Formats: sequence, C-alpha cells, structure tokens
Amino acid sequence: MREYFFYCFIINTIFRRFMLESLGVICSRLFFIGATATILLFSLCLMPLQTWAACSTSGTKVTCTGSDLGPISYTEADAVDEIVVEDLTGDVSGSDGTAISLTEAGAGGSDDGDDGSSSFPATVTFDGTNGSDTWGVTDATDTSIIVTTVGGAGYSGESKSGRHETAGDGGDGGAGSAASITMTGGFVSQTEGETGIAILTIGGAGGTGGEAKYDGDSFDDSDVYGGDGGTGGAGDTATLTISDLSDPNSSYGIDLFL
Repeated sequence: MREYFFYCFIINTIFRRFMLESLGVICSRLFFIGATATILLFSLCLMPLQTWAACSTSGTKVTCTGSDLGPISYTEADAVDEIVVEDLTGDVSGSDGTAISLTEAGAGGSDDGDDGSSSFPATVTFDGTNGSDTWGVTDATDTSIIVTTVGGAGYSGESKSGRHETAGDGGDGGAGSAASITMTGGFVSQTEGETGIAILTIGGAGGTGGEAKYDGDSFDDSDVYGGDGGTGGAGDTATLTISDLSDPNSSYGIDLFL
C-alpha cells in the first residue's frame, strides 16, 4: 500500500510540474505574440498616411486624383467626354505609351447611303498644382496628352444593275466636335515620341457612291449612272490653354528629348 501511495505521489508531482511548465510556455508565447502585435499596431499608427490614386465617374465626367496615376484612357465606348485631373500627390505616368488620352468618335452609317453622326465634344483639364507641390506628366513613350474627336463615316451608296439604273449616293461624314485641353501648373516631360500635347478634331469620311452596271448584250437605249460620293464631315475648334507650367527644374514647361 505504501508503495502504491509513493508511486501516486511521484506521478502526481511529475504531472503537476509538466502542467506548470506547459502553462508557463503557453503564457510566455501568448505574451510574446501580444507584445509583437502591439508593437506592429503602434508602428502602423506612426506611419504617414498614403494617398492613393482614384478616378471617379459622374455622368460623362471622370475626375482623377492622388498618386500612381496613369495611363488614363477613355473613349466614346466608356460614355466619357471630360477628364479632370486635380489634387495630385504624384506624377501621371505614361509608361505604356500615352499618359492621358480621350477619344470621341461618332457612329458610322449602318445602311446604304446613311450619314455618319457627329462626335461628342471632348475636354481634358489638368491641374498640376496642389498647395506648394507641383506634379506633371512623365515617362510617355508617345504623345503625353492627346484629345481626339472624329466624326462617323458615311455609308456607301446602294449599287444597282440594269438597263436604266442610278446607284445610290454615299452618306455624308459626321462632324468632329470641339476638342480642348486646359493645363494649369505642372509640366510635361517625355523621352520618346515627337509630340508632347496633341488636339485633333477630324470630320468623318464621306461614303463612296454606289456602283451602277448593265450586263446586257446591247447598250442601245440604256442609261446607267453611278452614285455620288458623300461629303466629308468638318472638323471643329481645337483649343489649347496652358498657364504657369514649369518642369521639375522650373526652367520650362514642355520638355521633349528627341
């Protein structure tokens, strides 16, 4: 019986010691994890807040702010006709080609002799000044900022075949609407390409006149007339307004290395 109690005492002592050591290890690990998490949280609180880029859409207008912007590119398929870049905290990069691009194209004619439609106007506004900081457009490998409006093309006239036929006229091209860029503050700097800022307003092409032909054996008493080509559309006003530009060294505003 004494041996039984002795063995029980030994087992109980070993078990209690093991449990105490295990609890000690667990507590020390929990303390280490808690202390590490506290240090990380404190470090995050001390870090400065980073302002990230954002482009938001309201109706047909897109407003882009912040940093890490570019390329910024919209077309008529996006239902956007105005881009505003402001409140920057970093340059707008054109590393993939063009930094800022807006294109508005009218729809082409869809059936014989249909006219092309006019494009919507297109506007880009760039404000490179944010408090005492100045930001610009950099690293474009093509044109840095480009705005384009193109009228839709007219559709070809209907073709006819017979002894007495007049083919259809081609549709007229649509007008390219007004296009503009306003740049206040900031700079344009690129190492490739030939143009820093471009504004294009182009009328749509007129459709070709329809073809008329007669394949009979005799041309007596036959009159066959081809259609007239459509009239090309007109371009509109292209407007560039720039003020208070400077490059990073404050010597000039549009900097092209060719």
